[in-house]
Amino acid sequence: IEFPKTHDLKELLVLISNYNNQLCKSLQASVALNIFGVTPRYPDDIPEPTLDEVKNAYKIASEIREKIILEIKGKN
Repeated sequence: IEFPKTHDLKELLVLISNYNNQLCKSLQASVALNIFGVTPRYPDDIPEPTLDEVKNAYKIASEIREKIILEIKGKN
């Protein structure tokens, strides 16, 4: 899949949906991570995340990582 240089997970999910819609649906939780990857690049009005928010983001990222590894290995 050709993809643009972006950090916007919504945009990347659209590209994935053209390849594998089921995988795209299983990765929807990743959109919650945009606040940690896109928004901090423009930090004017962004409050520091709470410990709970960081823990939740880490959990989501770990789950997404595992799903992608399984997809790459063809074990989905």
